Amino acid sequence: MVFRIAVVGFCCLGLIGCKKDKPEGGQAGSAQGSQQGAAGDQPAPPSQAGKKAPEGCNSDLSQRIEVDFTFTEKCSPYTVDGELHVDGWTLTIEPGVEVRFKDQAALHVGYVSVARLLVKGTPEKPVKFTGERKEPGAWKSIQLYERAEQSSLENAVIEFAGGGDLPALYVQAADVSVKGLTVVSVKGTALKAELEKPMKALGGLDLSKAGGDPDALLQLSFATAGLLGEGNVYPEKAVVGLVGNVVRDVKLTAQAAPFRVPGELHVNAPEGKSAALTISAGTTLQLGETAAIYVGYAGPGALKVLGTKERPVVFTRYGDDQQATPWKGFVFYGGARAPELDFAVVEYAGRPDDAALHFADPRGLGKITNCTFRHSAGAGLKIDQPKARFEAFDGNVFEDLAGPALDMPIEFAHALGAGNKLGQAAVLLRDATHRDTTLTALDGPYWLRGEVYVDGETGKTAALTIDPGAKLKALENASLSIGYSGAAKLIAKGTADKPIVFDAVQGSWKGVHNYPAATVELDNVTISGVGDDDSPLVLDADSKGEVKGLTLKGTKKGVKACGSKATISGVKADKGVAAQEKCD
Repeated sequence: MVFRIAVVGFCCLGLIGCKKDKPEGGQAGSAQGSQQGAAGDQPAPPSQAGKKAPEGCNSDLSQRIEVDFTFTEKCSPYTVDGELHVDGWTLTIEPGVEVRFKDQAALHVGYVSVARLLVKGTPEKPVKFTGERKEPGAWKSIQLYERAEQSSLENAVIEFAGGGDLPALYVQAADVSVKGLTVVSVKGTALKAELEKPMKALGGLDLSKAGGDPDALLQLSFATAGLLGEGNVYPEKAVVGLVGNVVRDVKLTAQAAPFRVPGELHVNAPEGKSAALTISAGTTLQLGETAAIYVGYAGPGALKVLGTKERPVVFTRYGDDQQATPWKGFVFYGGARAPELDFAVVEYAGRPDDAALHFADPRGLGKITNCTFRHSAGAGLKIDQPKARFEAFDGNVFEDLAGPALDMPIEFAHALGAGNKLGQAAVLLRDATHRDTTLTALDGPYWLRGEVYVDGETGKTAALTIDPGAKLKALENASLSIGYSGAAKLIAKGTADKPIVFDAVQGSWKGVHNYPAATVELDNVTISGVGDDDSPLVLDADSKGEVKGLTLKGTKKGVKACGSKATISGVKADKGVAAQEKCD
């Protein structure tokens, strides 16, 4: 039979707060009681005074239930024919009880009035929700609506559910606990909980025999997915679908199935709140073509990726044509705190005009260590104007990138670790630095793009120090200018075994120009690839310092020295080229 709670009073007179929206199952819910309240307010249930409890077992549910009721093992099994609505009372189910659902039957809790479902199974005596027919989709689902807060399912089995494309278990209420749930032979989705607020607890899931759609077996919000601990069991090829944004602290624990993010994810909290996404070792996130991870766009946010060498955290593109249709990658905005990424693998991310990781204007670049960036259609990392440099950048590997490993203002290339492996990529330097900056020797070159300046700010001197063995290659018409608008130094002291090399990537470049506020210290440096009409090294009248051990290759001109404040010695040039030229 169909069991429903009667509507008392008239909605139009305001005596009953009737809810017109249809529940997930498509049937209008019961409307017993007037206590509706906003979701999360947790109003008290309607009074049960004067209402009678069913007599005897009521296993066929032929008697109307209006007060708190318990399904007992002694009276099991209970049969649901149609849609059972729990509104204004609490349904408690004892260990060992079996609830059988006829075709298209369902259990709705807290749709109209405050209600609870308390399933109290044990490992030895689980509570079983099953279909009268033993096949997927034989009955609909268990649905916990907004007013079902404080419900709990412990040690329960749900089988043969999911009729009408419904999830076997649908959770819309916060503060719900699901522990020790086994799902068997369902049609479509086993559990859907996409509520913004997190559930109270979620764990001990056994979905190994759930069947259904492996791509949609679990559909969770990030807040709820953060409750998943270790030990959950999944069938082969299953994924955990994630939706929504991170507006509070969330930690994803590695599962035997990957997490899947089909669209954009924002990590930011309202002002004064905290929103940090922490991802533990061994976690895999699969991202769709339109997916992106935006941190700190509309409020404070943070990202921590805590992989290990044996168990890295993997961000990858799911589906076909991964290389041709990469996901958008990470973007860190003004509200982003300095990120921390250790042993992460980022692949098939970043568009041709962008990067796998794009730092727009975050509070800092943070720590990027032991990470692998591969198969990107753009750069590995692109940096605009963060507020602080890297705290650490070492042990990173770059493979199969269409763009440079890093695309950044020279100011933020300071002290990159020597343990990075650039492969065929380079570190592209642009714009200017106004403070001391050191370029360490990497296993690949630095590229200079456009006019790159080293200029101190008022009352301060900015020094660009280039370590022995560093290679700087300039793009077409690029140049390096020292002391143009403020006091600056160029310190490039190579050794016989590790000279410092300036060269061109393609075409020719315009050389190094030291303006009047510049001080230069060069030793064991080679400059080549300069245009025929350009001097490889220019020393203006008031620039000072010492140049020695300088080798010029393939140039038509020598060092252009316009004053006597700089000491020049030991310059070697090609045959027929004067090592030093005077100004006109």
